[in-house]
Amino acid sequence: MREETSLSVLISIAVILAPLSIASVGGATAIYAPLQHEVVDLRQWISGREFLDLFAICRFTPGPSSLLGALIAFKVAGILG
Repeated sequence: MREETSLSVLISIAVILAPLSIASVGGATAIYAPLQHEVVDLRQWISGREFLDLFAICRFTPGPSSLLGALIAFKVAGILG
């Protein structure tokens, strides 16, 4: 399996989140299932358990619900994420 660079991962995350953010007009809860499908099932960047842990942190932390995208980017691409 080919190792992805941080920059290519960040570009991939932006490509994933851009259309999902348009679909989340009613709130970020609309994108959780497609986001999980993309990063856990298709790309296998994180496990299902890691996704649930990041989701719990996102819900516990004050601020926008879209923080989940930033947490996934940090988990996958490191500090640049």
